[in-house]
Formats: sequence, structure tokens, C-alpha cells
Amino acid sequence: MSQISISVRFLGKDVEDAHDPDCLSLVSLINDVLNNVFGRHKHYDESFKLTGIVPWSNEGIELNNDKDFQNLVNLIQAKGLNSINLEMDVLSLASLSPVLAQTHPEDNHFASNAVNVDILDGESDDAISVESIDWSDEDIGDIVKSDSEPEVDLRFDINEFDGDDGMSDCESDNEDVSIASDEEDDAVILKMTRDLRKKSCAQEFKNVLKDYAIQESRVLKRKKNDKCRVTAVCAGKDKEGNECPWRIHASLLVDKVTFQIKTLKCGEHKCKELFKNPEVTSRWIAQKLYGFISFNPNIGCESMSDELRKRFSCSTTKKRLYMAKKRVLKIADSDYTKSYAKLHDYANVLLIKNKRAMVKIQYETQGIETYFKRIFISFDSIQNGFIRGCRRFIGVDGCHLKTSFSGILLTVVTLDADNGIFPLAVCICEVECKDSWKWFLELLKEHLGIVNEMALTIMSDRQKGLIQAIDEVLPGCTIRHCARHIYANFRKEHSAEELRGMFWKAVRATNKVEFEKEMKKIKEFKKEAYEWFMHNEPETWACHTFDHFFKIDHVTNNMSESWNSLLNEYRKKPILQLLEFIRLKIMKRLIRRREKAALWYSDLPPRVHRKLTKISKASRKLIVVKASKAQYEVLEFIDDEERHYVVDLKKFECDCGAWQISGMPCKHAMACISHSSLEPIDFVDESLKKNAYLRTYSETICPIPDQCNWPSVDKPVLLPPVKHVKIGRPKHNRKRERNEGPARKKRSINVGTWVANITFSF
Repeated sequence: MSQISISVRFLGKDVEDAHDPDCLSLVSLINDVLNNVFGRHKHYDESFKLTGIVPWSNEGIELNNDKDFQNLVNLIQAKGLNSINLEMDVLSLASLSPVLAQTHPEDNHFASNAVNVDILDGESDDAISVESIDWSDEDIGDIVKSDSEPEVDLRFDINEFDGDDGMSDCESDNEDVSIASDEEDDAVILKMTRDLRKKSCAQEFKNVLKDYAIQESRVLKRKKNDKCRVTAVCAGKDKEGNECPWRIHASLLVDKVTFQIKTLKCGEHKCKELFKNPEVTSRWIAQKLYGFISFNPNIGCESMSDELRKRFSCSTTKKRLYMAKKRVLKIADSDYTKSYAKLHDYANVLLIKNKRAMVKIQYETQGIETYFKRIFISFDSIQNGFIRGCRRFIGVDGCHLKTSFSGILLTVVTLDADNGIFPLAVCICEVECKDSWKWFLELLKEHLGIVNEMALTIMSDRQKGLIQAIDEVLPGCTIRHCARHIYANFRKEHSAEELRGMFWKAVRATNKVEFEKEMKKIKEFKKEAYEWFMHNEPETWACHTFDHFFKIDHVTNNMSESWNSLLNEYRKKPILQLLEFIRLKIMKRLIRRREKAALWYSDLPPRVHRKLTKISKASRKLIVVKASKAQYEVLEFIDDEERHYVVDLKKFECDCGAWQISGMPCKHAMACISHSSLEPIDFVDESLKKNAYLRTYSETICPIPDQCNWPSVDKPVLLPPVKHVKIGRPKHNRKRERNEGPARKKRSINVGTWVANITFSF
């Protein structure tokens, strides 16, 4: 197994080293740090606090034992990272205090930084029984009622110790402190430290004992199980029905700190192993598989069971797997709750760094609580790029968020001069309806400064309430409907695979004659299909009806679908992580595309240049007859039929209609351009050239500081939106269209803490 790099910051110094992830220990790590800094190991009366930094959220996780340390390592490795940053602070001075006084006198307030530690004593988890437990599927429905395990934060499974009174003198503002008082304080601190270590050692032994029982597939009965002593015997029986003689006893030594095994009777068990070990409780599973489950929230019990077998060679019931997942997701929900609480601060820092950006948050109040409802974000650099360099064509779409709080992500995107996706604004709202779409479009209209609504085309999938919202907010704009969704709706009522090719030929026809020809074929094949298509407003999806002003020949809303697919993995992240991913994605895209455009050798963007080259090759088969300086007649043979097209280079027009719609010369116009030895770039619309592209990406989005440096605002703390649970069983798989074929099965291949979902077609 590859090693993991661990960096520890202690007393202003960084100590870095590589370690085997399977052999990590806090004691050995502390000794390595002290050996590097002071040239010695840890003394018995010294204690330290280690805090792990989560890189993607910059949150600190306190590490109180090797189990917490290993959970952090699993969490980091589940993200594909191989480095961990830790911070190490002093909890008791002892022999280290003279060194601190000389090197860091300001750190002598260590007592005020002491962590409150509480370790649960005893076993309050699932009932331990030697009998094999096998839960049926009907039992899973009653899990919430039957499982009475207390909910505990797995990442902070620690105990508070009583020592507030002893710390009052250390935190006093009285500067006149006698030597006797200092000695008393040191004695109190030393006692507190010993109590802390005593509890930590006892709990650590209990955890190791439980891991041992699971490793050996045995059940242990705890006869003594308190803070000072632990006595356990094997609860199994051999083939003859005799009790297993295995027994262990451990207790504190005279120093009241060290926890030592004093009795170990019969090192080998005489009883038989258990297939489903009751020691494998839901809490233990949640602790061991926290990172694995939290980064795969939709994982099933079968995959969790496979991971348990692979890592720990044990098995358990579906009930406990289900409850373990429930525990982990409940803890993960706390991260989502914190994310909503920081939205006001996030909006404030965005507006501070990007003065003319628009960030709007809408919330609702119920009693004294304030719940999040909607948020809208768009930047001034996006606004200016759209106005200066983009065509007035936008695509709108909505997709579901994959968190326990649900929600809808609404997006608006357009195309740059290279036909690349250029996101304009995002909105997270409670549900996709007329009210949410109207709120979103009103803010979009205000931010983009849309005055002439007629100079705007909106492509959509006809989402719920969108058409009504557009009619109220942007009544003068042109509406296009995605042809793919039109055909999908048609297939719900009619079935004929032969109509598919006819429909798409009709959709992409760039002149009325070709459109009517294809529609006539549909009518002859199936009259009901023809009537259905004509009834569903062909002017919204047929290419030949598109306004020539916009220079866009797109008949689908694939640009919005592509942007949503880019956000797919982050749709299950907390809202703050999702918004930050979008901001960083747009910020990087602006500078990266601007730098690439500066290296272009042509005045045409790459995609436009490639398409023009392809058109030029197709034009070589055509016959050109020149009528005047600007007018030509082009002959083309299609299926042994001679066609004539009139081309006017001065007006940028061709009878086929493709040039007027797309803004790029069609093959007929390209044949005339080549015949006259003219430059093709002169006949491409200005909105498809390099200058328009550079204007689109001419500005930048300003970066923002780390969360710890965000100024707080005097606004109510937002709670997550109120959950609205729908009636019935939730659907995890979308309804597939008929033309998509059978659903494909997914199999999970587990590699350590990482799961790769590979799709197999059968």
C-alpha cells in the first residue's frame, strides 16, 4: 500500500514525514514530532491536542485516539488524496514548560485551549447475543422503531472532564499571582491531564477489544466495564456445549494513568466462529465506513456488506447496515446545515470582491426560525461578456439536487463565438414551479439589462411553469422548444421508429420547401403523427422558422444539459460547496479561454474554423454559374435530381436558408466564394469571430478569501429548507424514453476506500 504524507505544525514549525496508513498511531506521531523539535520523546506527564484539517472545508477534527486518526485517514483517502495536515498544541506544560517559556512565551495560556473530552463508558449499542440474527426484508420497515441506539457524532466521540473550577485561576486577570498559587494550578492541571489520559486509555482498550472480537469472529461478554477496569470472557461454546475458557482482564496501574492487561487466559478460543457477529454493531460500522458512506450516500446495503467483508472479514444483518448508513448520513446532514448558515456571509463576501455582481437570497420565517428558500448568483463579468460578445440566445434548464434537503438548481447558459458553453446565472430554489421561475427570470432580466425583449431567444425543455413565467416576465421574446423533448413527448402517445428519421430531417430543414417535403412523408406514413406535430407549434422547433437575427441553428437544449452534467457530482454536496464549485469553474474558464484565444493563429475560433473547412470540402462537388459580381446560381445533384440555388454574396443569402440562420456560409455560398477567389472569413458573421470571443472573456471574477476570513453580517442564521416528503416510495431511477433501449446495470468494484462505478451492457 502506498504511504501517506503527514505534515504536523507544532510551535511554529512544520514537521513532515511519510507513514504507512495501516500502521498509524498518535503516540508514535507525537514522539516523532517531539524528537524532530526537541530531540526527545514524550514524557509521561505531557499531553497534547492534535487537530486534523479537512482540506475541502478547512474544518478542524479533533483527534483523541487512534480510531479518530484512522477515520480521518479514511476520509482523506476516500477523496483520492495522499496528504494530511495536522496541528499539534500543548495541553500540559510539565517538562515542556521551560522550553515554551523561552521560545513561545505567548503560548503559556495553554490551559484555556484545553479540549473538553468525554469518552462513553460501557456498551450501549446493539444487544449482544450468541444466537445468529437474520433479519428479513419486512423487518427493515420497522428499523427506526426497533433500533434504540443513541445518536452519537462519530467524528467527535469524546467526553468532557470536570476541570472548570481548576482553570479559573489560570484565566484570571489578576496579575498579582503568588508562587504557591502557580504550584496549585500546576497540580490541578496535572490531575486533570491524568484523568484525561486515564479515560482515553480505558476507552482505547475497549475499542481495541471490540475490534479483536470482530477480527476473531467471536462474541465477548463484559463482566466488568468501567473507567478503571475491564473484564471480558468469551460467550461462545464449543461443540460439546462447554463454555469457552478465554478471558481477559485489564485495569489501571498505581500511577492512575497506565491501563494494562493483567490477565489473559487461554490465548486461543475453543468455541466456533460466527458468520454474523453481533459485535458488528451499527455504530461500529458507521465509525469504520464513515468516509466510504459519506462520499457514496446512495450506496446500497449489498455494497456496504461487500466492503465489510473486504476490509474486516465480517458480516452482519441488513438492519445494522441500514442503521449505520442512517447514522453517517445524519452526521453528514450537519455539514449541510452549517453550509446554509454561512450563506449570508458568503453572499456578503461575493459582493465585497465583485462590486457589481448580483446575489439575492430569499428566505421565509416561521416563528423565530428563518429557513432558506432561494438564492440567485450572477457576476458582472458574466453580464458584460454576454452583452459585448454573445448572441442573444440563452438556454434555461433545471435539475434536482441530490441531498436530503432536495431542491432544484436552475441555470441559464448561452454560447460564445466558438459555440462553447458560457453560464450566465444560477439559482437554487425549493421546487420547479411558475413562482420560482418567475423570480429567477425577473432577476436575470434586471442583471442582464434586457430592455428589448424581442431581441432575445430562449431555448427550453418546457419545464413546469416556465412558459407561463416567460409570458409574464419576457412576453416579447422568441421561444424555442427542444426538439428532442418534443419527440419524447410524441413517443408517449405514438409508436413508430420509422418516424424518427423523418422527424429529424423535418426539424433540421433550413427552408420551408424541404420542411414541407419531410412533413408530407410523415403524413403519408401516419396521419395522426402529422397532426400531432403540426398541433405542437412547429415555429418553436422547426429550424427554417428561426429568426435570422440570432445566427443560431440549434434545435436542442444540449448546451444546458451539458452544463448540468458537469455539475452532476457536486449536486449531492452541501449548497456552499456547490456554489463555490460553480464560481471557481467560471472563474477558471474566463482566464483559461482568454489565454488560449490569444494564441489562435486565425481570426476564427477553432470550432468555427473546422466547420468552415468541412463545408469547403463539401462545396467542391457543386457547379457554380456566375450571374453578376455578387449573384450566382449553384447546381447540386441530390439523389440524381438537379437542384438550383441562388446565392447573393452581398446580402449574405442563399436559397437553402442555412447561411442566414447559422451565420456561416453554406456549401453553396462557399462554392461561390471559392469560385471568386474571395476570403471565406469575410462572409462569416461578426458574432462568430475571434474579436467577439475575446470580448466575451475580457473580464474576470475576483477571488474570495478563506471562510475563516469572511466578515460576519448582522442577518438571521439560515436553516435548511423545510423538507416536503412526497407520498409513496421515492424513485431512484428516472423514467427512460422508449428510444433509449433497456436500462443498463451498474456494478460496484471496491478498491480500498474508493468505489468505481463501471457500467456493463447486457
